[in-house]
Amino acid sequence: AFIVSEIESKGHGVVAKRDITIGERLMAERPLVEVPGEWSQYCQGTLELHLVDALVELSPEDSDRFWALSQNEHRFGAVKTAEGIFRTNAIPFRRAQQAHLAVFPVAARFNHACDPNVMYAWNDSLGQLTIHACRPVAVGQEVSAYYGFDGDSVLRKHRQGRLRETFGFDCACAKCSLSGAALSESEKRLAAIGNATSSTLSKTLLPHDWG
Repeated sequence: AFIVSEIESKGHGVVAKRDITIGERLMAERPLVEVPGEWSQYCQGTLELHLVDALVELSPEDSDRFWALSQNEHRFGAVKTAEGIFRTNAIPFRRAQQAHLAVFPVAARFNHACDPNVMYAWNDSLGQLTIHACRPVAVGQEVSAYYGFDGDSVLRKHRQGRLRETFGFDCACAKCSLSGAALSESEKRLAAIGNATSSTLSKTLLPHDWG
């Protein structure tokens, strides 16, 4: 249903190869590198020891897939490290009610949009992360997910600030690119809804609270 390709000013991204219908499952993917626990258990600099064991188990091909992922240079520097890549790309989920953090190399290629057209969910019976379309996607359109943060304000300046700090990019999605009266109306609606929108999105898609 999609291909991973270069997207101008974004690096890699995902583009629909054909029209995608709402509710369609686009993929299911097993963790490539996984550690137990939540982000709060790992201060910066403490993940390396946990990642060493996971990385040595990878095949050369899977190791290449891990090291090909991006790293937030603002937070972790230009020289890639295992922890920098992991903290930039890992997704939190619960396996049998237990917290885990894992990198899913294909899912990691889906760029963010504040008004996404796909959503993540961990499927315990499959033991895989699934991605489903939450709205129709036309052929050639970028396929984007929501990097939500439970409890955050959904107003543009707050969304953009958290995305910049955590992932190192300035969001320029359709919602963030609104201006004038359209932006004012959007912000009024979001302010009226409040933090419940962020919490609902995060719980509906996946609780993203990247380290």
